[in-house]
Amino acid sequence: DQEYFSDGMTEDLITDLSRHKSLRIISPATIFAYKKQVPNLKQIAGQLDVHYIIEGSVRREHSELHITARLTEAQSGFQLWVQRFDGNNTELFQLQQQISERLYEVLQQKHTLSAPDITARHYSRSLEAYDALLNGLQQFGNHTREGNQAARNEYEKAITLDPTFARAYAAQANTYRRDWQNRWQTDTTQALTKARQLVAQALSLDDDLAQAYFIQGLIQRDTRQHKQAIASAEQAIQRDPNYADAYVLLGSSLCFGGRAKQGLPLIEKAKSLNPIHPSNYLFYEGICQFIQADYDSATRAFQAGLVRNPDEHRLRLWLAAILALNDQTDEAQWQITELSMHKESAKNRWQPEEIPFRDQYHLQQFKHGLTLAGWVTD
Repeated sequence: DQEYFSDGMTEDLITDLSRHKSLRIISPATIFAYKKQVPNLKQIAGQLDVHYIIEGSVRREHSELHITARLTEAQSGFQLWVQRFDGNNTELFQLQQQISERLYEVLQQKHTLSAPDITARHYSRSLEAYDALLNGLQQFGNHTREGNQAARNEYEKAITLDPTFARAYAAQANTYRRDWQNRWQTDTTQALTKARQLVAQALSLDDDLAQAYFIQGLIQRDTRQHKQAIASAEQAIQRDPNYADAYVLLGSSLCFGGRAKQGLPLIEKAKSLNPIHPSNYLFYEGICQFIQADYDSATRAFQAGLVRNPDEHRLRLWLAAILALNDQTDEAQWQITELSMHKESAKNRWQPEEIPFRDQYHLQQFKHGLTLAGWVTD
């Protein structure tokens, strides 16, 4: 019942360490894929191409808090550092800072590391508000309408407990952005307006908050504000040089804005930081390759995305269009047949006109591929 809490602490520690440009830190999304496994550190290090692994545990008993952390050199198995931190709940944020600082000190002895440009300020004045935020993040991760609303309720609680908690405002903005994106509210314009207001409030409270710049950039990209989206993504990366999703945002914003050749390497960098990446990385990679008329590479990207998430309708729709444009009509029509049983769901959640291309030629080309494949858009 404390899993959400340990997950939140893990993600915060990753965020703290990610501020060091001289460290390559693997994304939380990939790390969490290993948490249920018996760790084979050498094997994990080989899969992720890393030299060190940090492990630990968190235990809360009433008002007491017990945290252990250890740093291991993965290939040799040599334990470089281990320490236990004890305190009460009110000392949580100080304990988190101590762990981050001690890890940095130990790594500094092995390597010459640059100091972070930005000081982390992602904590609340209220432990209860922080707890509500972590609960909300767990609910948001369910990717459902119900989970989105449950997350919003937790973020509202966090804001009530601490009206200066910038992260809670940014997270709240993301729930409204998801409502707008998925048409989960009748008034989508109102949801988008609310998302923009909340992310602006988050940045007014903390203009060093990478997550807020990221959410702002998502909104800007998907509303065809390409230059602004690129700037927001760059701000997020400046504050967190290992922010894998922000590299996808920057890469996709460049692609939609007509600079696909510059965008693709950034998506590749995101994949290296988040090796067990979600299907949307491959979705945007495929679109960048489509823009460059590299239909073979686009096909491979969309197919790989469907392996990761067979229920992602937009990947199958894109795959059908690309196959048809690449004179593979039979395979394209098979993809449309597969999609036909979910047609209303796919159309209700996403329309081709929503793709934020700057150059409408690409939209027309995509729609032409859909027509060749046998997809009726009206």
